[in-house]
Amino acid sequence: MEEIMPALPFATQASNFYLAAEKGIQADLMWPDLNKPGGLLKKNVIDIAAELLPIAEQGLQQLGVDEAEVKQYLGVIKQRLDKKISGAVWQRREYHRQLKQKSEHAALTAMVQGYMKYSSMNIPVAEWEDVAGQDEK
Repeated sequence: MEEIMPALPFATQASNFYLAAEKGIQADLMWPDLNKPGGLLKKNVIDIAAELLPIAEQGLQQLGVDEAEVKQYLGVIKQRLDKKISGAVWQRREYHRQLKQKSEHAALTAMVQGYMKYSSMNIPVAEWEDVAGQDEK
């Protein structure tokens, strides 16, 4: 992290923040090119997060966080990255899936009910039904 953060000018960080807020896991952000000092390249959020996971794991281990906890929570993040899914992506996909069979109001209601069901069961979003094989709408 010591190499990454100083290589990102504040204006780039601010721009990345708004792009990530707008586009979520589909965002392409400017990120330091560690092979070219001072250089930046466009990189997808999923690739950036995957690159940072080992750094996060190392940091948590250095802080003395229980190994099982580190593996569990970083594993949830890795699943999301592997399946390219977030809560927002699931909501859009589920809404469009429901909309094929229902009115807009009924589709929204079914999507929210599904979201509430899975959330209350404490199931990670990457394991929710209809995650695999759905195209982004």
